[in-house]
Amino acid sequence: MKMLKYLVESWRVRVLSMMVALAVLCTPLAHAAENALSGLQIIEQKDAIILEIDFAIPVKYIKHFPPKEGEILQIQLQAVGEKALKRESLTPPPTDLLPLALVTYEGDIPGGPYVTIRFNYGVEYTVEDAPGSNSILVTIKRDAMGMSVRGQADEQPLMSEKKLDEMMDEAKQTLAKGDDATAIQLFTQLLRVPEHKYSQEAKELLGLARERKGQVARARIEYQEYLRIYAEGEGAARVKQRLAALNEQLMQPRKRLKRMDESGPAASLVTFGRFSQRYYSDTTDFKKFKRTTVLADGTTEETVFPGRTTERKTLTSFVNLSSRMRTENYDIRGVLNLHDILDLENKEDSKHRLNNMYVDAKNVKDGFGVKLGRQSSTKGGIFGRFDGIWGDYELAKGWTLSASLGKPVEFNANTIIADKKFYGLNLAMGTFAEHWDGNFYYVNQDVETMVDRRAVGGDIRYNDKIFSVYNAVDYDIAYDILNMYLFRGVMKVTEDMRLNLSYSHRLSPIVFSTNALQQEPISDSRFSTLQQLATDDEIMAKSKAMSSISRSLTAGAVYQIEKDIQLNADVTWSVFTGKKATERLSQTSDIPEQNIIPATNKTGPDYLYSVQLIASNYFMDQDINILGLRFSDRETRDSLMVFYNNRFPLDEKWRIGPRIQREDSTIAHDNSELTRMTYVAKVDYRLLKKVNLEGEFGYEVNKYTGGNNPDYERFYYYLGYFWDF
Repeated sequence: MKMLKYLVESWRVRVLSMMVALAVLCTPLAHAAENALSGLQIIEQKDAIILEIDFAIPVKYIKHFPPKEGEILQIQLQAVGEKALKRESLTPPPTDLLPLALVTYEGDIPGGPYVTIRFNYGVEYTVEDAPGSNSILVTIKRDAMGMSVRGQADEQPLMSEKKLDEMMDEAKQTLAKGDDATAIQLFTQLLRVPEHKYSQEAKELLGLARERKGQVARARIEYQEYLRIYAEGEGAARVKQRLAALNEQLMQPRKRLKRMDESGPAASLVTFGRFSQRYYSDTTDFKKFKRTTVLADGTTEETVFPGRTTERKTLTSFVNLSSRMRTENYDIRGVLNLHDILDLENKEDSKHRLNNMYVDAKNVKDGFGVKLGRQSSTKGGIFGRFDGIWGDYELAKGWTLSASLGKPVEFNANTIIADKKFYGLNLAMGTFAEHWDGNFYYVNQDVETMVDRRAVGGDIRYNDKIFSVYNAVDYDIAYDILNMYLFRGVMKVTEDMRLNLSYSHRLSPIVFSTNALQQEPISDSRFSTLQQLATDDEIMAKSKAMSSISRSLTAGAVYQIEKDIQLNADVTWSVFTGKKATERLSQTSDIPEQNIIPATNKTGPDYLYSVQLIASNYFMDQDINILGLRFSDRETRDSLMVFYNNRFPLDEKWRIGPRIQREDSTIAHDNSELTRMTYVAKVDYRLLKKVNLEGEFGYEVNKYTGGNNPDYERFYYYLGYFWDF
């Protein structure tokens, strides 16, 4: 009966959460670009806490700063393909294991994208790619009490008397209400502050909160530590009694313990999430300008620029809801992610999206798991979002076999109409021979009655104290073509210096049979209609012809000048092969030239030189400063950019992020010169404990010399808020 009652209550929570989320869906929601962040997971180990950051777009870890410890961690990423050009953040799961405050993705900063992680106090960490998946792992050290280890060089945070009073009062009220998990977090924060009037009481109550939470071993450690520091007094007598009671509980006869095990441990259910909204406005003001263009037949055409125009005006909303239930054998997560757009200028351009809705159940005892529903993935040869199932089974330690089955989900406005389905197998291995791990897959995707993609691939990594090497490949065996090869190597020269080298070979776009619909005048956008006009071999030949090869090679160095100052330098070489002219499969025009898709020209080699100086805690505590210089030497234009980006706290509630940037370009086709000045200010204000206000204001001035282009100014801003619950 107890189990039945628990299941009923659990499903009540889930149903209520779903109803709330679906109700919110009726309000305007959105963003034009794809989400970058997919989710956060916190994994507990004996001597470390692992923060896993999952991404919805393909990314790879490049470097991070500060190198070993700090309160703010900034991670530089490489976007494999298109990157999300926006800023977004995720709510950390409720936990007393990790002092995690916020995880933010920023794709609009030069040199980015970046992920910035803010902790409530400084911790020691390492950062790496997750093997075989599209995730970054941040490993935080733990101490003997199981708490996150503070960075050795960090100053302990100071707190005003008023803030101490408020936090202690809140912690005691939370404990009285029975919210033990939150109370543990608050008492832990109080104990991270240098010795103060509440230190002794907070230590005792932290032990009590852990005891009530069922963390008996940790409660004993807290009580023992209390008696070591505060050996005398009334409090010591109380703590001795509680410690004796815990010791007696642990010494109960085995028969009683067996009865407790038979009834099973109480399952824990936690539901949390975020609701956010943003109003975004982007306007361009062209200076009065009339452009005259000479056409091919010798006549002229005049274009008059109208002055101020509205490029975009949208109201964005976003819902991220998660539930997690843990039992002795199972870890079950439910995720709902809603994301739509209300376009205030063109209502027909509004979008309504269900990004993710899945249940992820893992049997932690027997090593198998199932993830069912709408989900995002870049592992196992799956690129993007799909409706389906992903299952894992641990064959042996370090060997996990996975299988997937589903239908791709595409949100592009020009999405084709086609029946696609796929299945795949994935084998994850490692760590073996101390340094190696890998991931190998086979995936088959069909569209209507023919193959869309059939590929094999995987990745393999090597890590030791000096070298880190990563290789990834994707090869389509149906098309007999290499879709992608990635290499990244890092060598630790000294404690303060690292060298890195990366190479990328990619088809753009990756070959799918449905690519054959590109630039075909088929009104219903149905792939089945194209199949009536061409054979499978003709479709595959057209699909192959629609892809170009993009290659790039980057060499760089990272030098740690001081603990809080880092210098980065990179050189990148890149080429783009272009495409040959291709006949359309649907020959609908009497004019032969109109039945040909024009060729695209080869570009490159292009060169990009970049230098960045990154400093934290430089002008004030917890600030991050990036001073950068970038020079690009391309066939179409040369440009020199210098920028300064800063993020700092004014106080406990305000955070400011100014950025200034100047770019001077020479445009090849008309030999004109462009000077662009950009000024940006980001503002965050914590209104309430779980409610934040945010805004960004940008002003851009573009001035041309020579050529036939108008000067213009651009002003954009967004205002928004997010509520964590």
